[in-house]
Amino acid sequence: MTTPAEDRQPGRAAARARTMTWAAALLLLVAGMVGAPEAGVAAAGLAALAALVALASGAGRWRLAGVLLLLAALGLAWSLWPAAARRPPSGPAAAPRP
Repeated sequence: MTTPAEDRQPGRAAARARTMTWAAALLLLVAGMVGAPEAGVAAAGLAALAALVALASGAGRWRLAGVLLLLAALGLAWSLWPAAARRPPSGPAAAPRP
């Protein structure tokens, strides 16, 4: 956690925006490549959160990248949601009880 004095340092917010932009891009790639739609929706949601942080703390091209990644993450989550909602539950909680 950073203090307000550290946040006012000029390079700190730019570094955070850059890191979160790359994290959002990586999570978006993972969301597109996983086989389970539920995992794709979860990874796209995390990518959207990282893009929001980049959007809030960035300036210039990092803010633009944050907007584009946010839109891409929301679009991917929107497209994966119907497949995730149709799948029956799995795991120990979904096993029939005697």
